[in-house]
Amino acid sequence: MGQVVYADILFLIDFSMDFLTFYIVSHLLKQKIKLVRHCSASAMGGIYSVISLGIPVNRFLGIIFDVFVCFVMCMTAFRTKDARAFRKMPIYTATFFVVSAMLGGIMTAFFSLLNRSLTDIEGGREDLSLWVFGLVAMLSGLATFLGSDLIGHTSRAKFGKLTVRVGARKMNFEAMSDSGNMLKDPIGGKDVVIVDRERARILVPALAAGNMASLQPELARTVRLIPIRTAAGEGMLTAFMPDEVYLDYDGTQKQIDVLVALSREDLKSGRIEAIIPADYFT
Repeated sequence: MGQVVYADILFLIDFSMDFLTFYIVSHLLKQKIKLVRHCSASAMGGIYSVISLGIPVNRFLGIIFDVFVCFVMCMTAFRTKDARAFRKMPIYTATFFVVSAMLGGIMTAFFSLLNRSLTDIEGGREDLSLWVFGLVAMLSGLATFLGSDLIGHTSRAKFGKLTVRVGARKMNFEAMSDSGNMLKDPIGGKDVVIVDRERARILVPALAAGNMASLQPELARTVRLIPIRTAAGEGMLTAFMPDEVYLDYDGTQKQIDVLVALSREDLKSGRIEAIIPADYFT
């Protein structure tokens, strides 16, 4: 006796599961995903699940092809302009596999439990299955948001070295990750790192001293005012666009495209001279 599979329902289920999985992976690995990439990678998983039903392959080749498709999905979601980021794709792929298996197992367990417990609900078995899937998906999504938020708040700070170049001047700052640094340039949307104002006097002396009239024209054109809100109230930070910014951590170096803002207060409590969004330490 054959089995009827509805392609649209199968696509919707796999798309939803992959979307949740990518969301969890992005928070575990502190890697941002643009919504278009997020949806595209999830859609690839849904399409593959439908197409694979009509492709007869042996078990071994099927596993290899599954890994390849998963790798392409992670490339679609997490690929960046930095060529060195390609080396991290196996980590993303392995994490995706683990999270997908765990989430799939939890979804299957809840689905079976609720499907057995609610058989007395009026309606057919197929209607009940779709209803149960919707309920489980909603609860899983809520748990994902709460769990990822908890992971984000409990993750440990990471440390590295920030190198900033402006013209012929170059300076290193001892840097720390901070998930609370979500500052962005209101004009261009770039992320903002904060460096100690006193240390920055060697790099941009006129800007650190607040002497805007003495700024070189090339630097003056890149100056931005970044609005901030703290427990002490609202205010503005003065930021600029350097020629180059590099971040060194865990034995690796990568160039990052950010604005550099000067702190309003002394950051040199201990050895910290720069505060960087945590997403760059991945």
